[in-house]
Amino acid sequence: MDIFQIVKAVIDEMDAAYLRRDGAPYDEYDLESYEIAKRIDESSGVDEIEAAIENVWLQYFGNYSRLKDYRVYAEKIYRSIKNE
Repeated sequence: MDIFQIVKAVIDEMDAAYLRRDGAPYDEYDLESYEIAKRIDESSGVDEIEAAIENVWLQYFGNYSRLKDYRVYAEKIYRSIKNE
């Protein structure tokens, strides 16, 4: 899987705006996932990934999020990138 696909899977699972839960189409978070994927690479650590998620989320959704902590999702992305 490439980084975009990894990020997309985790961001869809995260569904911090409850859009997918409420019936939004599969591609609902594609733009946000793409932006996050552009900001990270195979050498990114959990802190960097977490910052990318938080910054992109704030850019697109402002303070609208059911989450206040993105670390668990950053860790999932990190582990998937590292194939752990």
